Amino acid sequence: MEVSKLDYKLKFLDFVSVYEINDGTFLYWQKAFKIMEGRVPQRLYVKWNGKEIDADLPDEKLKCYGAYDSAIYLCSKEKGRFEVHLMCF
Repeated sequence: MEVSKLDYKLKFLDFVSVYEINDGTFLYWQKAFKIMEGRVPQRLYVKWNGKEIDADLPDEKLKCYGAYDSAIYLCSKEKGRFEVHLMCF
């Protein structure tokens, strides 16, 4: 069975959250997910001047808790220890 581009786009939309920060910039948080051809990794990016700009993520096991003011808040749990990551734009 072949996955069409439409199926991929519909599945993609289930895994993307959009956040707006105080200057009106939209941030896109894409959770990791599997498709028939493999795995799509998690991703944080912004669309600006017609380009998608990716953030360098410190960990592949991050959870996004939302945006406030001019930042987005991410958290990871490693060996019982929580780390909070604040990414400012």
